[in-house]
Amino acid sequence: MATSSCPASSTFTPTPWSVTSFPARTLIGTRSRAAVTHDAASLSVGVTTVFDSLSVGTYNASIARDRDNLVRLTEGLLTAKEAGMLKADHRIHWRCETTSDDMTARLPPLAEHPMTALFSMMDHTPGPAAVPQHRAAPGQLGVRRG
Repeated sequence: MATSSCPASSTFTPTPWSVTSFPARTLIGTRSRAAVTHDAASLSVGVTTVFDSLSVGTYNASIARDRDNLVRLTEGLLTAKEAGMLKADHRIHWRCETTSDDMTARLPPLAEHPMTALFSMMDHTPGPAAVPQHRAAPGQLGVRRG
């Protein structure tokens, strides 16, 4: 087994399910590195103003839209930006799901984030056309045939 010169607190510990845990200070560095990689990919194709689109709220359980995940993502972006590690102008575009029960409580803190530039309000609940057993007949939609 190889040894490391790093202190024990900065190493990772694999679990039986191959999930790796890292200390918090390493996670912040990882988040910033992800933001820098994203920044470089954007610049490589000529994008100099980036609206980082983050989804807020959901009508089903989704870890990607979880509050903790949004905090991790925005902390990484902000840390990298404040450290001067980002070359493009990054701004946050919050994509808000209107069907989320707690959306009104979640909006004020998002509006205060220093990188916030845009909000989009969306409703992705399935409608009659998306659910076959609820499809309306052509006459019900105002469509005339013949």
